[in-house]
Amino acid sequence: MSKLFIDKVKFNPFDFHELSAADDMNNILRSGFYVTRGTNPKNFPTAEINEGRWATVLVYNHDNGQILQQWIIQGRTYNRWLTTPGNGIGVPTTDWIKVATQTDLESLQSQINDLKNKIGGGTH
Repeated sequence: MSKLFIDKVKFNPFDFHELSAADDMNNILRSGFYVTRGTNPKNFPTAEINEGRWATVLVYNHDNGQILQQWIIQGRTYNRWLTTPGNGIGVPTTDWIKVATQTDLESLQSQINDLKNKIGGGTH
C-alpha cells in the first residue's frame, strides 16, 4: 500500500490502532485511526459521555511536533492540539474543545431569545 504525504509528512489513512486503559492520549502522537472499544485511555475529554469507551480517535501529526487529535463519539466531536518538545511525549497546547453541533447552536439561540424576552429586548 502506498503512503500519502500531507505537508510532506507520511500519512496512511488506514493505519489502525486499538487503545487500552494503559494508553495515555498525551502519548498518542502517530498519525492514524484509533478506537477505544470497551476501555478508556488516560487524558480523554472529561465531558465525554461514555467515559472514554467506544470512541474513534483521529490523530494527525502535522509537522515536526504539532499533533491534532480528534475524539469522535455518538455525534460529538472534541479537538485538541499537542506539541512534542523532542522527547516523544505530547504536551497539550489546548484543552479538549467540543465542536458545536447544529443542535447545540439552536439550543443556545433559544436560551438567548428567552433571556431577551425576560429583559425586554425581544422584538415588539
